Amino acid sequence: MTDNDASRLAKRPRVSTEEVIAGTRTVHADVKVESDKVRYSSSYIDALYSYQHTRVKEVGATGKDGDGEVKVVMAQPSTQLFHFRTERHARKLGLMQVGWGGNNGSTVTAAILASRHGISWSTRQGKVQPNYNGSIVHSSTLRVGFDSDGSDVFVPVRSMVPMAHADELVLSGWDIAGENLHDAMVRAQVLDPDLIERLKEVASDLTPLAAAFDPNFIAKNQLPRANNVIHGSKQQQLEQLRKDIRDFKLKHDLGYVAVVWTGNSERYSDTTGGQLDTDQGLLDAIAANHAEVSPSTLYAVAAVLEGCAYINGSP
Repeated sequence: MTDNDASRLAKRPRVSTEEVIAGTRTVHADVKVESDKVRYSSSYIDALYSYQHTRVKEVGATGKDGDGEVKVVMAQPSTQLFHFRTERHARKLGLMQVGWGGNNGSTVTAAILASRHGISWSTRQGKVQPNYNGSIVHSSTLRVGFDSDGSDVFVPVRSMVPMAHADELVLSGWDIAGENLHDAMVRAQVLDPDLIERLKEVASDLTPLAAAFDPNFIAKNQLPRANNVIHGSKQQQLEQLRKDIRDFKLKHDLGYVAVVWTGNSERYSDTTGGQLDTDQGLLDAIAANHAEVSPSTLYAVAAVLEGCAYINGSP
């Protein structure tokens, strides 16, 4: 449940740490839970959560009535205890986008750069300031409960637990085209021209890494762009992707890296032979240069093997 009115108010400059709308209050403050199930230390938040569920089994017939045998469904309530540990200090986060120079990747990058550098731009409707409206983490609020007056109390989602701010993300990624991010924004024709021009200085220095590539998985209209690809077998491409992640993490002293696919949709892989159904089978298929191992699969495997999150941002 989100307080949408509070989200709209967030577009205006805030004059206090609290915003009041009929029947609700949005408080801009960190949340701390007072409970014997939650413990705070200088490094971690440790929480115990009791997950209650019911197991059901059907027992045999216990007799007969006019309609036949009488069966019994036995419900067995059960509780499972989970221990969650959250670091109190958000780690330095790197974002690696696959298809960095595409429409999605270049637009996300533009939003982050504009906010980070405080770059505003002109449109036909007037001057626009950068913001993260539409971001679940940065714009949405979450209902915590109600206060002594009976008003619902909301807080920003990012105040629930420590989270990295988008402005602080370290950016990198891969693309089959080698143009810098400013030129990619110009080619994509998604952003307002004035914003693209104002981002030129900071975006021109960002250049994608060579990308894993298989022409059998992408649309033919993408082939002319493919001037920045990793050559070699699928195993060699996988090893290069893993090296790229390690180098990026080491260069910027990152605590964590997230890999996000923002490129074009691929065709489906034919998995009917069963060779790609297990983790070991998939690794063996990559080593054998199997024709149905897609580039997106190579990125996903590279991310997993390097301890990174992998998010598929394309259908």
